Amino acid sequence: MSLPATAMTLLDKGGTFWFPPSASTVSSDVDMVFELIFWICTAFFIVIMAMTIGFAVKYRHRPGHKSEPSPGHSAPLEITWSLLPTTLLAVIFIFATEVYFKQITVPPGKVYEIEVTASQWNWKFTYPNGLSIDKELHIPRDQTVRLVMRSLDTDVIHSLFIPAFRVKQDVMPGRYATVWFQATKSTWLKVDGATPKEQEDQMKENLDRAFNLYCTEYCGTDHSAMTAKVHVHDSDFNVWLDAAYRESKGIGVDPVELGRKIYLSNCNTCHSIDGSRNKAPTFKGLWDSKREFTNAPSVEHANEDYIKESMEAPQKRIVKGYENENPMTPQSYNDAQIKGIIEFIKSLK
Repeated sequence: MSLPATAMTLLDKGGTFWFPPSASTVSSDVDMVFELIFWICTAFFIVIMAMTIGFAVKYRHRPGHKSEPSPGHSAPLEITWSLLPTTLLAVIFIFATEVYFKQITVPPGKVYEIEVTASQWNWKFTYPNGLSIDKELHIPRDQTVRLVMRSLDTDVIHSLFIPAFRVKQDVMPGRYATVWFQATKSTWLKVDGATPKEQEDQMKENLDRAFNLYCTEYCGTDHSAMTAKVHVHDSDFNVWLDAAYRESKGIGVDPVELGRKIYLSNCNTCHSIDGSRNKAPTFKGLWDSKREFTNAPSVEHANEDYIKESMEAPQKRIVKGYENENPMTPQSYNDAQIKGIIEFIKSLK
């Protein structure tokens, strides 16, 4: 997307030319420091460029004009160009330091902690009740959330950045890092459609409304794909958390319905369910079909083992005709979730 198109998208969503909409308690402070520095730089740029152009025109070489002697020492001028930058730097330092300490000091009161594991090229979020989700961070609105982050010992450096919250923190192997924020705008709409199509539309709207999360430390080939969505809940956060935990364990949930929900959350961007071509093979008719690959022997019957392997190691076998597409980043699924996807694919014969 071009710079003008990106800027127009931000403005349409209520953001500024530089930032998406402010959505945390510290984002407005960060914006204030940025704008202070920006307008100081802009003012100096205009003055310096105007004087440069003016002097170039006034003192240009012309026939009949002799060069004027260069000025000597000027104490007032030297004092001015020493005191003015020092004063401006002091002002910037005071405001920036205040915002910095505000960001690193967790406010008093109830703090909700979420564990974050960064790895090539995935974000995993683990909640206090044991629920683990890849690439989607769900948080309550108007409550302090503290992320306790680490990268696997055998992995590389990553960096978590949520532009709407104006927070960023490096995540290094073998060490813990923390960052806190308090969201002020909700994005999550309850998924309660009467039909699968309505629920699919609601899930797509939630993804569109969600805030973006990026890795901003180059971490290898698929660095640009190491993204996640941040969903902010109103009062229904605990209800969602309990339901999501039960679903992840397959407790009281129809496996086909669980698989369909996983599909809507994680798979529908690349896989269709109506037989149409997309970035990855369609799920319709996949079960028990013959599969041919560019990098492995063919499989006569796509069964449970094949689907499980495709979920856990999607690059191991590339289906013919899709070798030029980027394979999905491996994600972790528990037994109930794998069974749910298998049963969902079976239902699409």
